[in-house]
Amino acid sequence: MKKNRMDAKKRNIVVGIIFLVAVLVILVPMLFDKPVQITTEIDDFENPEIELPDLTIEEPPLDDVREAGAKLDALVDADGFDKETGVRIGEPALSSEVAETKRWAVQLASFANEQSAQNLVDECIAAGDQAWLSVAKVDGKTMHRVAVGPFLRRDDAEGQLSTLETKYDIKPMIVAYRD
Repeated sequence: MKKNRMDAKKRNIVVGIIFLVAVLVILVPMLFDKPVQITTEIDDFENPEIELPDLTIEEPPLDDVREAGAKLDALVDADGFDKETGVRIGEPALSSEVAETKRWAVQLASFANEQSAQNLVDECIAAGDQAWLSVAKVDGKTMHRVAVGPFLRRDDAEGQLSTLETKYDIKPMIVAYRD
């Protein structure tokens, strides 16, 4: 047992000596080094000349602005709905299919009450369907139409028709989609 104590004692002495040597190797050179002063002279610095582009902005002629505004007024009513389609500007339009239809949607329902429409959209999204609202004026009344899609092929829209009918217990219909 005494032999083990001696080994531990010798080990501690060796570790202590190694530590002291390491400290001396690091600190002693620092004591004998001269301080280093870094000086930079920038007295001769010249500001470079930068060429700036001409930043004058020409205002368009007021007549052109008024003409564009008048054209827009002719297309949009006071509430922001397209006078021709009845759809709110910037939203997708749902309409009856025509021969030139290139995209389709499945309209689930149409509501006069926006909150009812939003509730159905939220229910569809929670169920994993890509639902959205299309707001339009129909016979002077604002209607909120809930639809799923769009689809690039009519067959895809038809495939969803019966699934959506069963899932939401409604009678959906296929309509043309235009944005």
